[in-house]
Amino acid sequence: MSDQVLIKGTVSPAAEHIELLWGDSRTIEGVQGLVAVARLALAPSLRQLILEFTPNAPAEAATAVQRDIEVLFAGRGQTALWEYARYHCSSAANVYGRVHWVWRDPSSGQPGR
Repeated sequence: MSDQVLIKGTVSPAAEHIELLWGDSRTIEGVQGLVAVARLALAPSLRQLILEFTPNAPAEAATAVQRDIEVLFAGRGQTALWEYARYHCSSAANVYGRVHWVWRDPSSGQPGR
């Protein structure tokens, strides 16, 4: 993936972001019990995404998250990155696999989806 699209940095949990969780959602009710691995947010430039891994993220989970992001955004360039990321949170594809995307918007008063 192009470094121009994804940058590593700090993502505020108090701002709108996507939480990337790791685990088998078929054996766990909702997102309870999944391991938080990273957060993703739209950069101020609106043309990049900021990725922050959580401290102590399991190596296998961090690798899977990185691969998931690369596959999802491969060939997209800088077009509608955040809209596409938010769409993925509610897509059927988000249910399968071990990486799960959950949109969080603390300002809305809702836990996200």
